[in-house]
Amino acid sequence: MPVEVSPAIDGADNTEIINEACRKSWESSGDKTVTLTSGDFRVDGQILLNTGVKLSGAGPAVTSLRLGPDGCVVLRPADESDGSHAPSLTDLHVLQRHSNAAAPQINGGCLQIIGAKNAVIQRVSIQSTTTAVWVKDCEFLRLTDVRVVAANDPTGAELSAEMLQADVAGVKIDGLADSLIENFSADFQNLTSERVKTIGIDIEAASRVEISTANVYGATIGVRIHPNKVAATPSQQVDLCELSKVRVLKSDGPGFLINAGIRDAEGFDTVVAGLTLRDCLAQNNGVGIQIEKADQAAQLDGIDMIGCKILGNRREGILIGTSSSNRTAHSPIRNLNAINCRIADNSTGQIGEFVGLKIGDGTNYVRIAGCSIGAWASEKISHAHNIHLAPSGPEGTAHVAITDNQLSGACGRLIEDEATTSFKDIRGNLGFVTEFSGQACILNGQTAVDVYHFCSGIPRTITITPMDNLYKYDPPYITNINDATFTIVLGQAAYANKFFSFYARMYP
Repeated sequence: MPVEVSPAIDGADNTEIINEACRKSWESSGDKTVTLTSGDFRVDGQILLNTGVKLSGAGPAVTSLRLGPDGCVVLRPADESDGSHAPSLTDLHVLQRHSNAAAPQINGGCLQIIGAKNAVIQRVSIQSTTTAVWVKDCEFLRLTDVRVVAANDPTGAELSAEMLQADVAGVKIDGLADSLIENFSADFQNLTSERVKTIGIDIEAASRVEISTANVYGATIGVRIHPNKVAATPSQQVDLCELSKVRVLKSDGPGFLINAGIRDAEGFDTVVAGLTLRDCLAQNNGVGIQIEKADQAAQLDGIDMIGCKILGNRREGILIGTSSSNRTAHSPIRNLNAINCRIADNSTGQIGEFVGLKIGDGTNYVRIAGCSIGAWASEKISHAHNIHLAPSGPEGTAHVAITDNQLSGACGRLIEDEATTSFKDIRGNLGFVTEFSGQACILNGQTAVDVYHFCSGIPRTITITPMDNLYKYDPPYITNINDATFTIVLGQAAYANKFFSFYARMYP
């Protein structure tokens, strides 16, 4: 039957009172709801919500759990039930602050969801100095309408060594499947300590998880996807996940960081596969979207960026490449697609060479199509490119398709191609001409003519076809090919104007 709990008198600890109500509710039949009335509930210990227990407040504006240094709320099954009656937490505010004298839950979070099925977190606001929500080995989680705001230490004391070593996340996912996170926000703009690394959404292991309509402000990293190896498991994966309408603004580092992780000492692989970013926004961050492999044996295969906007970031809009110094393995980043994205006004306030989209070494099967890239915002950029294919290294870059994009506004090259690799398909990009056909004429009495080929770079292939009879001449040939012109040469002076058609192409 439902149980109602009011705050303890004189601000005393409510941990045991709430836990006793939850135990009675769990042991009873029927409705297992524990309702907290309006007011502030001091919680110095751990509140445990077993299978089927629902802890509900009167609303985030009126019901508040004030967690002490060791306070937290844990949702986890107490038996081997099928989880059909899941634990849930709804309609309240959670506040956790700490002083240096007593370190908080470093490795967990204010809300800890461990091994639960069908758990529900709904209409909850959290103000915390540590990770707000920690999810471990759960299935069918529904986390909706959750708002996280970073809190500063009210005492102004120096942060503990443990705090400085730990990452603070809005939500940390370490094992989650078949779940939905929607209407989530994490705001770190008012956190005064620059020594704490903050991550809005931190994903280490997840499968078939959808994150929809989320906002992250002022974090060190907005969204981090990085399978980290745990020796007890044979693999750590992020696969078949979709982030839609996720907005990341004003991160010090990348808005989105996708890193395939590191193979551990026992040789277990880490994998990122089948990841989709749909209609996401990365604005005013360090790098907009950074995709990398940190280790030679990690696997990163299949990332789709569809309809995303990458705007006004301080460095590259999208940066793709290998971050490890050990770059000798044949395990490239594979199957990346950027479709119908807008990449504009990046490299703001920087000095030097920056690009809208950079494809580094060790990247295979990349498709950039239907994107709008350009509009460089900074006058300090001395050399910028819309798209940069970096020089190929040990891992190589191959099978790159850059087609049907709109390129404009670069003060360097629209596409800077330094990758010495085959299997490139670069064509149909507005503003970047990769092939051109026309006519040229060697005038009467002349032996050669310089011809503008109108390609955006040096053509790799030029074919010429005489339009007049040249049976008395040696075959014409081509020389002096550069990024603007080439020369058609006859073996002897023309006795009349001689016309040629030509076809120049930058890629085979």
